Amino acid sequence: FLNESGLYLKNPDRLRAQLGLGYIYILSPDLRDLAKGREHLGDIITKTNTSPEEFSDESTGSEKSAVLMDLRSRAIFLLGRSYHLDRTKKGQEVQAGLEQAQRYYLQYLSEYPQGILKSRVLLYLAQSYLRVGFSEPGRIKDETVDIKKAITLLEEFVNSRDGELDEYYAAISYCLGQIYHLRRNDMKSSVRYLSLALEQGLADYTIRSNALYKTAQIYEKKLNKPNKALQYYRQLLEEFPVDSRVNVVKKRIQKIEGSHE
Repeated sequence: FLNESGLYLKNPDRLRAQLGLGYIYILSPDLRDLAKGREHLGDIITKTNTSPEEFSDESTGSEKSAVLMDLRSRAIFLLGRSYHLDRTKKGQEVQAGLEQAQRYYLQYLSEYPQGILKSRVLLYLAQSYLRVGFSEPGRIKDETVDIKKAITLLEEFVNSRDGELDEYYAAISYCLGQIYHLRRNDMKSSVRYLSLALEQGLADYTIRSNALYKTAQIYEKKLNKPNKALQYYRQLLEEFPVDSRVNVVKKRIQKIEGSHE
């Protein structure tokens, strides 16, 4: 079909087919071929840098624009994922791949600030920054313009009413808390965003249990507020009695309580 359908924008079905192949080659574990996926997605981005009037179908101009926008936005998103999910790289190549993923995520947010994939892109953007340099959590790296821009976008989303109602709100808030902890060494801001993750009712088991544990650790070890740490340690035991960290948490509680005697 792709070899016989003529010019890209003369037949939008060709672009849709390429997008489908991009999904398959990038997200399918059994058929993964990142190079092929990126080639198809790159073609979509190149060919959508044009006027929607080039379509040969009978849609209205606005309909053509919507088709182009949807195809292009999803292609940018998938290209970001292709670099984010690439497990074939080692060492510095891993960081280079993550930085490429970040560029595509930021491109999506720049071109489609209210796009349908916005919150998902924000989450993946935050996760990608946590993976860069994550093996050295105590190291504060020089910040680039990109990470400053990313943090601004993440904060704007978390602090918006629309964000509070989004299914990814808790995960994004949690990641933002981790970024302030591990990348900026700003513990008060970290606790603030971890608390926002806990306040959102859609937080899943992993996010909520991790947020409770991280908050307790920061209060105990960074902010020197053992009583606040106790509150979160106890809450973790109450809500997640079979969590893998239960024994560690019990020891922390005993140590804090013992220091008050």
